[in-house]
This record gives sequence, structure tokens and C-alpha cells, in this order.
Amino acid sequence: MGASTECATLAACPSNEKTQQCSQSEQDTHAAIIHHRISGILKSGMFWRVAIVVFLLDQLTKFWATTTLVLDQPHPVLPPYFYLTLTHNTGIAFGMLEGRGWLTIPLTLGVAIGLIWYYYRHKPSRGVQLLMGLLLGGALGNFVDRIRLGYVVDMFEIPMWPVFNVADMAITCSLLGLTALQFWGARAEEPVRATEEPPR
Repeated sequence: MGASTECATLAACPSNEKTQQCSQSEQDTHAAIIHHRISGILKSGMFWRVAIVVFLLDQLTKFWATTTLVLDQPHPVLPPYFYLTLTHNTGIAFGMLEGRGWLTIPLTLGVAIGLIWYYYRHKPSRGVQLLMGLLLGGALGNFVDRIRLGYVVDMFEIPMWPVFNVADMAITCSLLGLTALQFWGARAEEPVRATEEPPR
């Protein structure tokens, strides 16, 4: 049942009217399909929602920084603790390995594919989805910069720390959270394993 069925029922109509109704029916069908797919993405879980929000927030802040700030000129916000300083990072996260940021391109693709596969294969808890979404959104935010510009736009500066961006914050929070979950999960399993070991 679809556009073809509806068009078949219009055989008795004048040709012009039938063509217009068929065309409108097909457009409605295509619009419904697109709406269904978009709704599916938005409703598919915490993972995708967080990834999309992080990616958009990262790109918006970078756009604002490049159109507002002067390159390498600190703009005091809360001196001496916090500055906005537009920089072009050709290295990896937090300015490491300057000039070798391209090394992260295949790594980012691998991480993105792995995260998406794990999400659909294992359907993790919402907490894990949150952390995975932070990692995916941050990784893709910096990935787009490297592909489009050849460098990553950074703008947040605090003392004794390299300049960073929203994507870097999301990636760092994600890795810390996933490490903590792994640690506490392993600690929680130790008493269970001890009780399951047979007496010698």
C-alpha cells in the first residue's frame, strides 16, 4: 500500500488531475520517509543525541572564535585564570605532536566505527551511551577541522595547560568516565569471583 496503490485508484480521473494527485502522493510518501528516518535518529538513544549536541556545540564555538577573536591574542575573561585565545593546532589533542595531526584521521575513523558498532551490537546503558556520545561528538568535531582546515581550532586557555576546545573537553570527560566505569566494574566483580571460587 503506497503511492502506486493510490495512483491506481485514480484511473477514472482526468489525466491532468490524476497526474497531479499521484505526484502529490509521492511527495507525501517521500516526506514521510525522511521524517521517519530523522525521528529514528533522534529517538535512537542517548548516544546519538549527545554526539550531535557535542558536535554542533563544538562547531558553533569554533565558528564564533574564528569570526570574533584575533589569532594568538589572549582575550581576558577571568584573569589570570581563564582567557579566550584563538589558536590553530596542527598536532593532536592539547597541542601534542605539532604538525602530525593527520595521524589522528585514521584513528578517529576507527574509533567512530567502533563506537557505532558497539552501540548497535550491545545496546549499553544510558550512562555508557552518554560517555560514548561525548567521545564520538568530540572526535568528529576535531576530525572535521582537520579535514576541512588542516588544523584544529582551539580557544579556551587556562594557566599551565594547553589551549583546548569543546571537543577536547568532551573527549577527556568521556575517557575519564569510561576508565572509572571500567575500574569500578572490575572492583565490583572481585567479591563475586571470590565467592564463586571452589575451596581447595
